[in-house]
Amino acid sequence: MSDNTTPKTDYAGLSRYQGMIISIGIFVVLLAGLLIYANNISSEIEEDSVQSYVAAEMSNAYGELLENIQLLKLNTYQDPQSPLVQGALKRAKESQDVFTRSLQATAMGGNYISIDGRQYLVDPSNKGVKKALMAEMVKKWKASKPIVDAYIKSANDPAADASLVNAALLSLQNNNARFTEISNFLLADKRAKLEDRTNQLRNVEIFGIVGAVLYLALFLFYFIRKLLTADKIADEARQETTEIMDTVTTGLFLLDRDLTIGSQYSKQLETLIGQKNVGGKNLLDVLSNLINANDLNTTNDFVGQLYNPRTKERLIASLNPLVRQKVKIDDKERYLDFNFHRVYHGKDITRVLVNVADVTNAVLLEEKMEQEREQNDVQLEMLSNILHTDRTLLNDFIDNTNQHIQNINTILKSQSDNTSSLHEKVNA
Repeated sequence: MSDNTTPKTDYAGLSRYQGMIISIGIFVVLLAGLLIYANNISSEIEEDSVQSYVAAEMSNAYGELLENIQLLKLNTYQDPQSPLVQGALKRAKESQDVFTRSLQATAMGGNYISIDGRQYLVDPSNKGVKKALMAEMVKKWKASKPIVDAYIKSANDPAADASLVNAALLSLQNNNARFTEISNFLLADKRAKLEDRTNQLRNVEIFGIVGAVLYLALFLFYFIRKLLTADKIADEARQETTEIMDTVTTGLFLLDRDLTIGSQYSKQLETLIGQKNVGGKNLLDVLSNLINANDLNTTNDFVGQLYNPRTKERLIASLNPLVRQKVKIDDKERYLDFNFHRVYHGKDITRVLVNVADVTNAVLLEEKMEQEREQNDVQLEMLSNILHTDRTLLNDFIDNTNQHIQNINTILKSQSDNTSSLHEKVNA
């Protein structure tokens, strides 16, 4: 029965990157704050540009209105329908409309539509000196506008009183100096603010660039140094693992759910199974030339049960088909033991650790002991038969046995300095 449980994502490994995450978070917050501040300055620059543009249109419109009224004054006795008079009159009306709307927008705030049809949102000049100046300008224009309107209404009439144009021109001229002064003050104020905020924006950009470069340099210096230290520790750990894997006398490797052998395994494993570069290969493919198909299928089922969390590992150990498995490697018969143990990560089964041991000597020793036991049984049977023989034969047997025992004692008392001599003693 297979296990379809989806492995849970483990976020514990993120703790090692906590410092990096915090540093990046601080950098992002600082960068966001800088961008917000720069955006606010840009918005203020845009607002000041709008104010400056509207103030400039207001000043230009008043100048054009005065210029066209003067032109109409000079052509008082011309035909009112002449192109010259009609052109000046049209420009005077347009200039008056622009001046009236721009003055209202500057003083009271609100939407302003320019000559080219663009719409601007203007903030009111309702604080400090600007408030008083705009109030004065609005008051003077309220007094002059009816006089100018009266002339413009009668400008197309040939019998109109000439005093109307004189009154309109005089009224405009009386306000011209003060209006110019106020307009210049507004323009100078807006230009000063524009220059100041432009400098602020430039300083913010420079500070942001320099700060980002310095922060990045410190960030890289600190974390590259930390990563180099971590790499050194990892290399040392990897070297220790390699030394262990190269030294251990059994075959060790990890097996995943798909029966794929891990990339790290002990050097002895290749010797035990007679194959090279087994990392990443399927265990069944590796064993296919060593064991029969039935044992392969049983191995597949057995490993599958190890990945089933509801199956007790110690209860299925007896079902392991790869115990004292007889294999033929390099034309030599060997007996291998494959022991399987679960590897846990928290409560999840992530791998299976496999330990391969060569138990050939133990198996042969057991076989030899079995043969000797059978031989001893035969000797005991012979002894029993001897005991039932006559006394003369029994005495001869006892004498012969004593002689053998003395020979054995003599052999056992002899000195043995190495393994070879011990083998000779045993054989003797």
